Amino acid sequence: MTTGVFPDAADAPAPTEEEALAALEGLLASLSAQGGQAAAAAREDFQGLLADLAGALTGAAAGAAHDDALREGRFVLNECIVILRHNPGHDAVDLFCDIGLPDPHGVERAYRVLLEWNLRRFHPGLWFGVHPDSGRLVATLSLPMALAARQMVALATLEAVTRLVLQLREGRELPLVSPG
Repeated sequence: MTTGVFPDAADAPAPTEEEALAALEGLLASLSAQGGQAAAAAREDFQGLLADLAGALTGAAAGAAHDDALREGRFVLNECIVILRHNPGHDAVDLFCDIGLPDPHGVERAYRVLLEWNLRRFHPGLWFGVHPDSGRLVATLSLPMALAARQMVALATLEAVTRLVLQLREGRELPLVSPG
């Protein structure tokens, strides 16, 4: 008896448990392979972005700054240290920009200012925090890889964030240790 949209499906015998399990395992293996290929492509895209940015920011000639940029995703722009990391879970580039070390006598005030900036979104798209190992204040944002892969967007974002960090350093809201 034929019923439904798929007449052959109603007439076909149900697969055995072993056949269903084998089909499911084959599907999972195929999905896993596709996921691995997508992850590899995303890593390659990120490495390509780092190479483009390293060339634009440090010059085409190989040197320590260029090597750091490629190996660690670490750049110096506008007197700011910037680190880029690929976030495969969100297919995004996470940007971290060093603001500076809080003054030992003003750590609580510095944390309060950062918390207020985050809560009130004084700088939309940016989040502020503290590096867990060094205690340095950082500005961070996440840029979708589809946007970050465009060199002009990535460069403009880096420029905007580092210029803002310079303004924050020069302002009086954050108690920072003077560099030297």
